[in-house]
Amino acid sequence: FSKAVGESLEALLVPVSFLLIFGLFCSVLLFHLEHGMENGCQHGYGADHFVDIPQTIWFIMVTMTTVGYGDLVPCTIGGRFVTTVAMLGGLIFMAIPIAVIGTNFTQTWANKESTLLLIQFKEHIRVTKRLRYDHCVGLFRFITNNRKYMTYTHLRSLVKRVGMDITAKKTHRLFEVFDEDQSGKVPIVRILRTLYRNEAQREGRSI
Repeated sequence: FSKAVGESLEALLVPVSFLLIFGLFCSVLLFHLEHGMENGCQHGYGADHFVDIPQTIWFIMVTMTTVGYGDLVPCTIGGRFVTTVAMLGGLIFMAIPIAVIGTNFTQTWANKESTLLLIQFKEHIRVTKRLRYDHCVGLFRFITNNRKYMTYTHLRSLVKRVGMDITAKKTHRLFEVFDEDQSGKVPIVRILRTLYRNEAQREGRSI
């Protein structure tokens, strides 16, 4: 969650700044409409209940965040109109940060799942099945009929053949990890580099 919030900070800078400016504008306007009112307030607050700008800013912030303590209430028609605008504006602007953070959280979670799937795939191929590089190359060639690329269908067949127990949805997500250009075709060499990069470097083998 903290990573999602961190990635959202830049995107939230503009709407949050606009929210503060909008709140300050409503506060100043409401203060001039309500300040000095001696009549027409029937809520028990007495005359001049918006005594200064900071108090009015407090009221607008409470209103825009939909908290609504009820400690201050506008008396004039203009003041109530500004307060209504602040309520609606608060609902709109509060939805923006939630949407941005929610989107980034979803993306972060999807990336985490993709990373875990990739680790699971590597461990299954190399640890559980103990497939060496040469065996894996032969298996890939057999699955793809000697093609230099692998499609989702090929990957699905590979997953079934090596006995990896994952759903079709997770297999598709695993394929998307390899399919960086979203072409629907993943070069076999890319998968091999993911699986055997360290060994290739130690043995001086070029994949």
